[in-house]
Amino acid sequence: MDAGVSPRHLSFIETGRSRPSREMVLRLADQLRLPLRDRNVLLLAAGFAPAFAQGDLEAPELAAVRRAAALQDHTIVMHPGPMNRGVEIAPEVADGPRSTIVQQVANGVTVRTAVLYLLLGSAEPAIGAA
Repeated sequence: MDAGVSPRHLSFIETGRSRPSREMVLRLADQLRLPLRDRNVLLLAAGFAPAFAQGDLEAPELAAVRRAAALQDHTIVMHPGPMNRGVEIAPEVADGPRSTIVQQVANGVTVRTAVLYLLLGSAEPAIGAA
């Protein structure tokens, strides 16, 4: 682990001979790859205010994310576009791994162009005609 701190300084922090800065606590937590809630616990133990907000997973604004997480593995999310992000569909869902919206919109443009071509007279243009 390379946290950019000498073993001696780390030992001083461990034994209480030295007080870590807020940045040092966050750097060590980052090197240990601690979850954000555990980083808050470390900050509190070192006498600092928490750095990361905690939210309730049951909050109403996360309802769309909860529904998307509950989808079966084979489920895909589709929308014909254009979409009004945050109103018609949650951004987390639209950009999620199950979303095919970008491909669907791209395919829709191609299909609509082909339909217009057929409806407006699909006669092949004469080659070399002026």
